[in-house]
Amino acid sequence: MAIGMFKKMILLAAILTLASPAFAQNVTPADSGLHLILSPHYLNLTTEPGKSVSGTLKVQNLGNKTEDLQISLMKFTANDTSGVPKVMDREPGDDFFDWVTFSEEKFSVLTNQWKDITVTIKPPSTAAFGYYYVFAFTRVNENVTGGGKAIVQGAPSILGLLNVQVPGAKKEARLVKIETDHKIYEYLPVTLKATIENTGDIHLAPSGNAFITRGGDNVATLDVNLTKGNILPKSMREFDVAWVDGFPQYVDKIQDGKKIVDKNGKNVQDLRWEFSQASKFRIGKYTAHLLMVYDNGSKDIPLEGYVSFWIIPWKIILAGIVVIVLIVLGIWQIIKPMFSRRLKS
Repeated sequence: MAIGMFKKMILLAAILTLASPAFAQNVTPADSGLHLILSPHYLNLTTEPGKSVSGTLKVQNLGNKTEDLQISLMKFTANDTSGVPKVMDREPGDDFFDWVTFSEEKFSVLTNQWKDITVTIKPPSTAAFGYYYVFAFTRVNENVTGGGKAIVQGAPSILGLLNVQVPGAKKEARLVKIETDHKIYEYLPVTLKATIENTGDIHLAPSGNAFITRGGDNVATLDVNLTKGNILPKSMREFDVAWVDGFPQYVDKIQDGKKIVDKNGKNVQDLRWEFSQASKFRIGKYTAHLLMVYDNGSKDIPLEGYVSFWIIPWKIILAGIVVIVLIVLGIWQIIKPMFSRRLKS
């Protein structure tokens, strides 16, 4: 049960904490009854070797009683290209754990009240580049166990990214590929997938746009990584963006506020006909021009690529052909007797 809940919490943290820090994180673990809001989603700190840097972790108790909490420190690394972090316990050689202190490691939060905890990190003069922390919040009477995998039962968390700036640090990335999930579509949506590799020493957050064109005309502009999701050093991350502005289009089927999935775990979709959007009928060959940038410390560096795809609404085309054939046959049935009479005369 603890492992399952932990995986759910890490998935939620990945979606929220690597996104924009502008919103709070609302976490309600079902098995613990712990109802907290955490802010920010992630703590992004920058300093120099030997210099302390501090940030604030905010906790709100939405429960109906005072909570006695503690902060547990772990680390995370890139897990795969999805952006979901791999959370780990301290390992031999992880001296960067010792750099961290809290204004309070154990504290109480009254119901409906906020509590601010100051985290201070003091890297030594030998520190360089990026270090990645997980600040997990649990009740004081709940144990934190390790043993190869970090298991924190029902622990809402904030991710911490520390950049220790040193001369010669490399902030560098490359576009590995841009592709679509299919080459030919019947209707929208079209999902673009941009895979970017961080080949440098420091985490970075590229962002930009995908411009959808047809015959040289721009028909749509899509935001890519609008929430500034980070890519850790020596890892790749895939950024997905969907083009949905068309007529007709497939939409996920929802029942009781939840998406319906089939036996294979895929979302069940319905074809939606919004005739007010009929002017956005999509057909033909389209090209997506991806243009993203990242800050290398002195200027913005572009990442650029192209991918083409087709939208062929074959059912509509087939229905149109059938209608035309029926019209032609109908006209022929009308004029056929006229030709027959003329031939006889």
